Order: sequence, then structure tokens, then C-alpha cells
Amino acid sequence: MTVIDATPPSVKGWCPGALRPMPSGDGLIVRIRISGGRLALDDLRAIAALGRRCGSGAFDLSQRANLQMRGISDAMLPEVHDELRKLGLLPADVGIEQILNIVAPPLAGVDPDALIDVCALVAQIEEMLRADQRLRLLPGKFGFVVDDGGALSTTGVDADIALEAMRSHGKVEIALRLAGDSGQAARVPPERAVAAAGALARAFLTLRDECEAGRMRAAVAALGADAVFARAGLSNAPLARRAPVAMRNVFGAHPLGEAAFVGCGAPYGRWRADDLERLADRVDSAGGRTLRLTPWRAILAPGLDAGRAASLAAKLGRDGLIVDGADLRLAIAACPGAPDCPSASVRTHEAADSFVHLFAGAAPGLRLHVAGCEKGCAHPRPAPLTLVGRGGRFDLVLNGAPGGVPAATGLDLAGAHCALAQRMRHVPPS
Repeated sequence: MTVIDATPPSVKGWCPGALRPMPSGDGLIVRIRISGGRLALDDLRAIAALGRRCGSGAFDLSQRANLQMRGISDAMLPEVHDELRKLGLLPADVGIEQILNIVAPPLAGVDPDALIDVCALVAQIEEMLRADQRLRLLPGKFGFVVDDGGALSTTGVDADIALEAMRSHGKVEIALRLAGDSGQAARVPPERAVAAAGALARAFLTLRDECEAGRMRAAVAALGADAVFARAGLSNAPLARRAPVAMRNVFGAHPLGEAAFVGCGAPYGRWRADDLERLADRVDSAGGRTLRLTPWRAILAPGLDAGRAASLAAKLGRDGLIVDGADLRLAIAACPGAPDCPSASVRTHEAADSFVHLFAGAAPGLRLHVAGCEKGCAHPRPAPLTLVGRGGRFDLVLNGAPGGVPAATGLDLAGAHCALAQRMRHVPPS
């Protein structure tokens, strides 16, 4: 008989930072919030060396385009802080750090298809969050996403407040949307966008006590988007949004105006210090100077010659990185799992590797989420197929989130294989 562990996973209610790291099964997790996702090659080399010297040398690239150093000990944390401070990557205090959750378009400033260069807008949002003391009351996971209307749409990236550039009657406007109601938006000129975003954040703070909402999505569900927009002094109306980016446009070599960029990723977002250093060296040799972190767990190298870009992509593929949007490993999202996470009872990455071949011939798109526990850190939203670790075995949830009602329970690895093989031929891509 299968013994099911009924102990609930430890829910922290906050995300790790550099100043407030999170304990995990392999030591402290130090999340480095990188402004705009832009990182110089030398800075990446320094971070990789720091992670090797002070931790396990393992890194996770988060869905908010931040790097997480793993395995940091309490004794080494001061050295980590000193080095991040020298790199300009250590926030002034914990209060600021926990609310600097902004996902920027990864090709901001270099994409000729963008409707507007949003680099200044992102910087202004950061400054607003630093300057407005009331906004420090926002929940630690409250986040903003900016879309410049360019080649790589950030539509679909989870955000409490989204700012999307759009063209209307020959001029550029910023559409502001709320989590939980993507069909409604307020439209303002670019010069008013940051003030409007701040008004929506303050409206959430005012309204959340009325409905006991922890995040914007819950406030919209309880009160409606109209109430939030009205409290912020904004008019809203139905407005269609862009389609989410296709992974074939993120990974590999792609033209970018007269230049090109290369996108690559590590399986399940797990990088090693050696991987990061090798990436920096490869991009350097190809003539690149900076990297861009993305919410799709990919790292982009822009500003490359087209010929060199193709060669770089081929080399990175031989290094074992993902450089093709059709790579079967992109069909699976997996959290760090056991033993790295104390809430997990299964080795998620090993399990995911064993499931990859099942997706041969399937349409591209995320189809399986392997979760170490029901928190679902790698993909908290519903997926067509979700395997949830429980007591060293798996529960299978169909078309739901990790906390959903399972269709099968207590599956060992072989049983999970059989269950997936039986069902996945009938499951469309997400």
C-alpha cells in the first residue's frame, strides 16, 4: 500500500532576495534582481565565480528573469553581499528589494520592431517603487510586466499590472491591464504610464482590505476590474491583446534589424557556474557584449553579426543548451525538486528527463508540469498534465494546477510513465 505524506508543503509567502535569502534543502537561495534583465558579460562571469566560491555553483533562472544562486551558506553570505554591492546588484534595503519585481521586454532598446524604447519607462517604475513609501506595503510577489510591442511579446507573463505599448490612430499609447481580466485595459500616453501604474498599485492597497485579497488577481475576482480602475481614476474598456510569444522565436539564431540575436536555455532553468562562464566566453568570441535574461528561462545575446549568430547557436547546442524552440525539453516545466527543496519528495529533474521522449511528434508548447509539491513554483497555473510529488510518488492532475484534484494518485515512476503515455496523445498543447 502506498503511504501518502499528508504534511503540507512549507509556503513562505515571499520570494527570496539577496538581502533576505530563503533557506532551502541545499542552503540559502539568493535571488539577484537584475534591472531590465540586462547583464554585462563580465558581470555574469563574476556572478558565476561567486556562486561557485560561496555556494554550490548551481543557479536557477526564474520566471521573472532573475538569477538565483543556490547553496549559499550563512558564513559566506557577507562575501556574497560585498561582491553584489561592487557589481551594483545589491538593493539598498529589504523593503525596496521585495517590490522590485519588473519584467522588461528582453530586447528593449535594440529591437527595431518595438513601438517605443521602454528602457526609460522601466527605470521610472523602479524609481517610483523606491521613492513611494506606501508602495512598500505591496505584497512581496506583486509584479509589473512591460511590453514594448516588439518582436518578443511579454503578453502572457504573469503580472499584477501589465503595461503594453500599442499603436492607436497613428500614435503610441500604453495599455494597462490587471491580472484576472486581460480583456480590459486603460489607455494612456507613454508619459502618463508610470503614474497610472502607480495609481493602480495604490488602488490595490486601498481595496485589498475590503476583499481580503493577497494579489491583484484576487481583488479583480472579488470586486471586478472596473472597481480597481475607477479607484485609480482611470477609464477602462475592452481591448484585445497580443498573442504570447512562440518559443521558436526565442531560442536559436534570429535576425534583429541589421544584426541578430541568439537565445539559449538550460533544461528546466537550471544552470551551473561552468555553463554561465562558457556562455559568456562564447558570446564574447562571437562579438557580443551583453546578455538579456527572459521570463521564458532563456538568455539572449543581442547585437551579433548574422553569420556569427548561427555559429554561436550551433556551439551552444553542442554544449548541451537548448537552442531550438522545438526542443522536447521545453514541453516540461520542473521545479528544483528533492533534495534541493525541503518541500519536495521527488527528484523532479531526473523524472522530467525520463519523460522527455514521450513528447516526440507532439505539437510544441508546455504540456507537462513536474512539481515537487503542490505549491507549483515552476508553473503555478494550470497545465494540460501535472505530476505532483507526494510521499515520494506522484499524483496526476489533468488540466489543472498542482493543487487540483488528482485523476490518479500514488504513482511510481513507471506508473507515471504509463499514465502519461495513455493520456498525452489526447492532450492539446497549452
